[in-house]
Amino acid sequence: VHLQLVHGTTVSRLLIGTDDGVYMTVAPGEFAMQDYSYLSGYILQVASSPANLTSSLVFFNQMYAISNTGEIYTRTIAASSHWSKLASLDIESEGFEGQPDSLTLPSGWDRIDDDGSKVHLTDRFAHSGTYSLVISADDEAGDWGVRYTPGTSLDRYMLVLHFLVDSIPGVPEFVSGRMVVNPGDGEVELEVRSDGVYYGDSWVGKVVIGEWNVITFLIDKPSNTLSIISGKSKTDIAFDTTTTVSMGLYLLAPSRAGYSFYVDDVYLKPMMFDLAPHTSNRRQIYLSTSDGIYLYDNTTSTWTLVFNITGYNRYLRTAPKGTYYALLNPEEHKVYYSSDEGNIWIEIAGSLPE
Repeated sequence: VHLQLVHGTTVSRLLIGTDDGVYMTVAPGEFAMQDYSYLSGYILQVASSPANLTSSLVFFNQMYAISNTGEIYTRTIAASSHWSKLASLDIESEGFEGQPDSLTLPSGWDRIDDDGSKVHLTDRFAHSGTYSLVISADDEAGDWGVRYTPGTSLDRYMLVLHFLVDSIPGVPEFVSGRMVVNPGDGEVELEVRSDGVYYGDSWVGKVVIGEWNVITFLIDKPSNTLSIISGKSKTDIAFDTTTTVSMGLYLLAPSRAGYSFYVDDVYLKPMMFDLAPHTSNRRQIYLSTSDGIYLYDNTTSTWTLVFNITGYNRYLRTAPKGTYYALLNPEEHKVYYSSDEGNIWIEIAGSLPE
């Protein structure tokens, strides 16, 4: 649960972000759901902008929410308003469009033990656009597949992957393939089956046959943890450090006789931690991430990195008159502040207790 107070000159509201969506007080002791059907996953943080109201009417405020799927949503506080997605904050993305032929893979994607007969683009299914990537098995087992190597470290990033498992006539249960996440010095291997994604014998992700499913990986090397998010489910798994393969996301054929799965719309995003409102502009919102602090402008649908600092940038707070305080990377015990709407950030001198 995350709480956020919204203040008018004579009235206040309380926003609560939960695994069932966002609630808001509509009267003393009474909460109302804020259009959960328009959200995906569960809500990590909520905020309302601007921070400084000049009217008693909080309904002119813009509400923002971070989903565990790495999406940020917005709506006004007016009862008739619905949630809509902001422009996605993607460091890299791949939708498998625009290639010269079905055998040519995008930059950063490399075949493993395959001549193009097993791993290729196809127009049979697509989550968006026309094409997706298929890793075929045809009731076989093998080590062929594809590796995606990002142009940046995977540490403290989110990998969002859309995948489809096709139905097999006459076969009620089957294996489709494997997913391996390796940030460079450890790995977690998952098995894609017709009834879910598994780590060993443990279910970690939802699969609906014949439909596009989404799974999100949160990669945290310092804690040696891979968090797997599927819908409202979150599973933490320790990386196996005995790996000998290189950094990347591996999509492989099944290790036992199985069939095929399809992949589309793969996104690499920074971890998202906190939201802070603008002091006067309801169409702007600050977001702290593992890459630093971004400012979103809803009029231009753009993200701007206003403070480039990597780490656990977990807490972002607003103070009056355009000063924003951010507690960045608690492991290093440092606090930074800005007094000019987030343009320049200065470390506060002095030592915090260990």
